[in-house]
Amino acid sequence: SFKFRNAENGGQMSSKYFAKSEKTPAASTIMGMLRYILLPVKKSDFSKYTDEDKQKNAKMVGAQSFLFGEKGQNFGVIKEVSPLFIINGEDFLVPAPFNHKFGEKTYSPFCEYKSVKTPDGEYLYTKEYNSKNGVFSGYMRLSDGRIFDDNEIFLPEIRTGRNSFSEEDVLFKRQYVRMKQGFSFGVYVTLEDGAAPENTLVFAGQKKSVFSVSFTPMENNLEEQIKRLIRPGEIYCFGDAFVKTEIYKDVLFAIVKTRDYRGFTTNYGKVKKGEALYKTILAGSIFIPKKDRDVISLFENADAQKIGYNTVVYKSEDEQ
Repeated sequence: SFKFRNAENGGQMSSKYFAKSEKTPAASTIMGMLRYILLPVKKSDFSKYTDEDKQKNAKMVGAQSFLFGEKGQNFGVIKEVSPLFIINGEDFLVPAPFNHKFGEKTYSPFCEYKSVKTPDGEYLYTKEYNSKNGVFSGYMRLSDGRIFDDNEIFLPEIRTGRNSFSEEDVLFKRQYVRMKQGFSFGVYVTLEDGAAPENTLVFAGQKKSVFSVSFTPMENNLEEQIKRLIRPGEIYCFGDAFVKTEIYKDVLFAIVKTRDYRGFTTNYGKVKKGEALYKTILAGSIFIPKKDRDVISLFENADAQKIGYNTVVYKSEDEQ
């Protein structure tokens, strides 16, 4: 965003001039879109909703938006939503594991690890990671492991504007992102019988971008396809995850990226910003657990997993 409150100057608003769009919507955004699509009563004027209207909507999609930390949230006929993936024709693409080696055209994970002893215990490191390149960002095709760089899927565009609310002549820049022709976002949604909605258009994001949404009955076998490609003994984050930092004590190796998350709840025109700012671990992150640690249980969160967060895939050493 362009503005934030700075505690060092008494809570006054400080200005930023460059805002950048995320490439993909968060799981909570996807849930918000689905809830809106399934609303039985939609009115352009929030003051026109009757108590009966609100009760019908709450029964269909739950009474409130997803908010991390809330226990036992109910979303009506929406029972479960998978993490986000990308569709390209008949192919499905998932976030490429971050341990992919730069330059390789198919998924090639780090495989040469060495042990190092530290004051906190034994960990692994690899010379296959190049800090100049950083962490790989892209997608992996499930049919054959083919790797797509972000620039093969997304097109960033920077636009400049003038801040009409400022007394000074202040310019700003905003980076937009759109997908190339032939690619689209996808999720698996589990609904109660008879609740399948019709295809429609929805608006999302700060600039109210329009999305065409269609629904097709399909069986979800993404976990089995991902398992065929990842290495045994490694945990792959399929969706973004809320995890406590203690997890690093229980793993030998981790390669992760993070994204800020602040919850927003909406209630018929009233938007409330969550007080807490979280760091979520991004989809594509990889963990190698210590053999005597149950790391999978650290991701377990029924409410978060219900909408696509904290979804991991693990292939044990016994699986081939």
